[in-house]
Amino acid sequence: MKAIRLFLIFLFIFIVLLTAFIAFNQMESARISNSSLRFLNFQLNNNNKMITDYEVDNCDIYIFDENDNKKKIARIMDLGNDEGLCNVEPSISLSFSNKYLAFTDIMGGVDSAVRIYSVNLDKVTTLYVYGTSSVMDIEFTYEDILTVLNGYPDSYDEQYVIFYNIPGLYEKYEQNVTRIARSQDYFKITDTYKKNFKLPNVGKSYISLVISTDTMVVNTEKSQDASQDYFEVIPYSEYTFRKKETASEIATDKTVENLKYALEKANYCQQATDCKAVSYGFPFECFNLVNKNENLTQIETSIKLYQKDKVLPIYDCDRWPYENEITCENNKCVDARYN
Repeated sequence: MKAIRLFLIFLFIFIVLLTAFIAFNQMESARISNSSLRFLNFQLNNNNKMITDYEVDNCDIYIFDENDNKKKIARIMDLGNDEGLCNVEPSISLSFSNKYLAFTDIMGGVDSAVRIYSVNLDKVTTLYVYGTSSVMDIEFTYEDILTVLNGYPDSYDEQYVIFYNIPGLYEKYEQNVTRIARSQDYFKITDTYKKNFKLPNVGKSYISLVISTDTMVVNTEKSQDASQDYFEVIPYSEYTFRKKETASEIATDKTVENLKYALEKANYCQQATDCKAVSYGFPFECFNLVNKNENLTQIETSIKLYQKDKVLPIYDCDRWPYENEITCENNKCVDARYN
């Protein structure tokens, strides 16, 4: 009996110690996990800073960040008063990446200017001072290119849309700015980061910009007769800063050769029902015929990477063949419409 009692006592002590050990481990794991999560959230917030909204209050410009915190970032120079009235409403545009907020300003009381706030740098930089010409409107494109509608009032022959490569300017920020003592940074704008588009003289002032998927639309002031209204459409290829590939460069590109060869190897069959048509755009033909069971993931990923930063022609193609229009001849899928 004594031995049994001793055994039960030792068993009880062991269970208590084991329970305490498990509880300690759980607490420590939770502490480490919470610490890791806090660190991860800190990292994510720092790597994903963004501007979610903005407002203007008596010429003070405020932004709201990813945590919905409100912060004053700038004041339009020489404007505003104690009554809470702002005599000039700036044109403001938030980039599609939510990294940049651009706004018009007045420098020295007379000169039109555009300034940009970067959420990553947490500072405002003057993009450009336009002097006595006017900035009618500003808009960001989907690639964070800033468009500025600029000209002289009633001087219809001097109206421009200017495109600025904002990500490019910030990528090499230190090289692209001039610093003046007790003043904000100014961008040194070169042709590398800027493109001008002169608007045609239609006897009217252009007043607004509208972004669409692959064009920029510039509208004139409205007329009493709507049929007299005019807008200019600027195609995407005119203002993109992506590299344009020449036909000869594409034709001799080794990556294209290898991908075309891979697509050719994917064209095999035992019977017509093995075949299907796929299309990947220029320069991979209007469509390619391949085996349905072929794993094309690697090829498709490589094609997307190749096309990512290039401005490529768009095919004017006939429709793809339906599956019942594809035959299998000599173990190759063939478009039967042209046989």
